[in-house]
Amino acid sequence: SSDLIIGGGMGRLPVHGVGWYRRKLSVAPEDAGKSIFLDIDGALSYAIVWLNGNLVGGWPYGYNSFRLDLTPYLKPGNDNQLAIRVDNPPDSARWYPGGGIYRNVWLTKVNPTHIGQSGTYIISKDVSAKSATLDLVVQVDSKTNTNQKINVVTDLHIFDSITGRTGPKVAEFPKSAVSVQGGQKQAVKASVKISRPRLWGPVPA
Repeated sequence: SSDLIIGGGMGRLPVHGVGWYRRKLSVAPEDAGKSIFLDIDGALSYAIVWLNGNLVGGWPYGYNSFRLDLTPYLKPGNDNQLAIRVDNPPDSARWYPGGGIYRNVWLTKVNPTHIGQSGTYIISKDVSAKSATLDLVVQVDSKTNTNQKINVVTDLHIFDSITGRTGPKVAEFPKSAVSVQGGQKQAVKASVKISRPRLWGPVPA
């Protein structure tokens, strides 16, 4: 008799090995001066990214997203060559993970001074059917060499979960003026009290 040994202790499709992805990127005239990032939601695994033959960076872990700054390596026009290498080695996971780029990839274009990635969060407190207080933190990132004075404006809207659209504005946080030093980050804090909040919970029968 013979024993069948399957890596990781369970059966799966053959997803191991090295994979390459290549794509041309275009930099339009209106994108000049912007910061341009590559956001990868999931790539399994050991992703390495090149742009125009330059090593941009990578991310070894395959189960979360990561961001890379393409700005220093981009050229005006439509002949920017992006290359991504992934390597899913044998016995890399107990469960079936898939392989390669298995989630969305985004090209994010922002002004050099911008709201940081996942840079906005809100904490609710003193919540009741009558009112709620919301504490806001916004992180502003600067990729410039000079100090920037900006105003941070945040509005609160109703979200229609059925249509997926933004509804009427119900509150606005106080406008905050902030000075961000070149190449630095600055957190902005504000609070607002809203009346008759729509509380989370199951839909009434």
